[in-house]
Amino acid sequence: MPYEVAVVAPVAAGFEALRRIGRVLDPPLEMELDFGGACVVARDRMGTVVGVLHRPQRVAYAGDLPRCLGRDIPDGVEPFWWTEAMVPLTQGGRGLELLAAVAVATGGRMVVEGDPV
Repeated sequence: MPYEVAVVAPVAAGFEALRRIGRVLDPPLEMELDFGGACVVARDRMGTVVGVLHRPQRVAYAGDLPRCLGRDIPDGVEPFWWTEAMVPLTQGGRGLELLAAVAVATGGRMVVEGDPV
């Protein structure tokens, strides 16, 4: 089973932003669009998948987030963007590092299998 991760943020991370984030990690990760642009696949230099990020979805009503996340989100920023991701267990460190960087870059919060990080 992979890690199931969500990044909830006031800003959606687009493909170019994800590419920039991947390049500044050490060692860098490469991003590619897959499944007709439905997701972004992050790979290390060896071509190993370290994470798959689905297209961000707009959450128009922040009141839905506590039900999904199991905790409240700070008031005052709506709409929120929800980015769902999967990280292989064998690549947890690298994949979670990437998603934490996405959360920081978008001013959001990362949630791993129901536990906010």
